[in-house]
Amino acid sequence: MVPRYFTDITHLFILFLIPAILYWRTMRGPARTMAAGLFLLLAAWGVFAHGRGGTSIAANQWSALPVNVDQAKWRVWDWRDPQFLRGLR
Repeated sequence: MVPRYFTDITHLFILFLIPAILYWRTMRGPARTMAAGLFLLLAAWGVFAHGRGGTSIAANQWSALPVNVDQAKWRVWDWRDPQFLRGLR
């Protein structure tokens, strides 16, 4: 199992959003709407991917089934069976 190295400082990464939010506040018209939509889309994607990893037994068993990822490292880069979609199809 790989440790989550940035878990205890993730909340500090929010500080890097301050310049982007300040720039977003100065935007007007369709560009602002598109930036907000993109931000919400990426936030929803993050919630989905991390939620699947944190709550799905099938996604957690991905590293061991059908063959252990430590013996078959190529599975990490195989997009035919992504970990976050395991159990949905």
